[in-house]
Amino acid sequence: MNTNMQNGSSNSWLWFAGAVGTAVGLAALAYSRKPRSRWEIARDSVVRNANTASKTVRKQMKPWMGTAAGLAAGAATATYRIGKLYPRMRRMLA
Repeated sequence: MNTNMQNGSSNSWLWFAGAVGTAVGLAALAYSRKPRSRWEIARDSVVRNANTASKTVRKQMKPWMGTAAGLAAGAATATYRIGKLYPRMRRMLA
């Protein structure tokens, strides 16, 4: 008798889980088929274009960032060496 009661209990839980899954699936399907408003279409378009633009800018800026870092390091090194070689010039710069 106890085994039959456990089987009936687990069977009802399976039916309940199946019903919940079906309800969620149908709700998702209904939501995905809803016509999109102009606002949603415009927002998605702006996000897509912004992502594309940021990727393009990043690709274009990579070589220039390396050049700028190299120039900054070179300028710092030159300033340091000039300061060591010509102490009077360091006083003039300070």
